[in-house]
Amino acid sequence: MPTSEAGLVHRQAARALILTPDHHLLLCRIHAPGGGPGFWIAPGGGLEPGETQDEGLRRELQEELGLSDFEAGPVVWRRHHTFDWGERRISQKEEYRVVHVERFEPPGAGVLLLCSDGLWNYQPEAAGLAGLAMPAAQTDPLGSAQALVKFAIEAGGRDNITAVLIPFPPGTPAEPGPEPAEAGA
Repeated sequence: MPTSEAGLVHRQAARALILTPDHHLLLCRIHAPGGGPGFWIAPGGGLEPGETQDEGLRRELQEELGLSDFEAGPVVWRRHHTFDWGERRISQKEEYRVVHVERFEPPGAGVLLLCSDGLWNYQPEAAGLAGLAMPAAQTDPLGSAQALVKFAIEAGGRDNITAVLIPFPPGTPAEPGPEPAEAGA
């Protein structure tokens, strides 16, 4: 985090209002460290030292969504807000840009993994993550998510470890797919 004075951390952030041609908006539901009620935010996050708004937005959307091929529109909103995040008090100045994307429909049954960098820092390859989660994720997504978090903790992770596994289509276990590559391969 860039600067701190009397416990207040100041930072810049970049966020995207991601819209489909049908005007669907993508939001992320998160919880502050330590629990509490969840809330909805636009994808994006804090800038790294020396990063421009555009560079930070591209990095954040790649990290959070795997989205790398997009045109960021002009800034449509700026805000400055102060909030608590765990033990820290953060004063954040954000810029919001519109990003137009095509709607994606999965072609068949499977499992969607949503995870934070606290997990993929320790297993960055999709095949490796699939090897850790499958095939159990198809019938026990919660147990598989817990196993992924345990893996990251045992690999040295200490914070920002999030894993959510969602079988699709909703309400039905996914059909087993081909055997994934061995974790770490």
